[in-house]
Amino acid sequence: MTENKNNAPAKSMPEKKMSSGVVMLYNRDGGFGFVRPDAGGKDLYFSIHEVEGTQVPKVGDKVEFTVSRRRPRPGKALPVECLRIVEAVSQRNKADRKKDERIECPHCGRKVVPRISFFYGTPEASYCPYCAGLITDFCPRKETIFSKIGDLIGAVAWFGLRALIGFLILAAVLAPLSVFVRYLMKHFGY
Repeated sequence: MTENKNNAPAKSMPEKKMSSGVVMLYNRDGGFGFVRPDAGGKDLYFSIHEVEGTQVPKVGDKVEFTVSRRRPRPGKALPVECLRIVEAVSQRNKADRKKDERIECPHCGRKVVPRISFFYGTPEASYCPYCAGLITDFCPRKETIFSKIGDLIGAVAWFGLRALIGFLILAAVLAPLSVFVRYLMKHFGY
């Protein structure tokens, strides 16, 4: 027996011509899958026992295989005798995985994936998860005279409430003071 790059004993490859193809389906729980030959034709069946090495095949892996001489059962796919993974999907897509698709926050300058807020199921705005700065407003509000009046009324109401609270505090402080002043004036004859 020969050894593969993972130092695991490998099946000896038959002297037959190797065909190439792509793994179209692999059921990890069942330990079986199907290969679509590059030359065309029907998909071929393989079992995990026919896979050479310790690597588990994934959908999209490029493989080499030999077709079994056994006849398939009626209505079943032609079986594969020996399957070797030539190029794994994870190796082919390394460059794709390195793409950084995050955006830069205009407020804090960090690379972020914006958080989106919804209003009754409709996206309203996106925010930076670090500084909570507004990145995109999906439904900008138009400035109208009514919105300006509403802002003014809100400010006046807030200021009026603050003024009322301030007056009550002042009255609560001055009331005892005025009683004390009256006492002094009466006592000293003013």
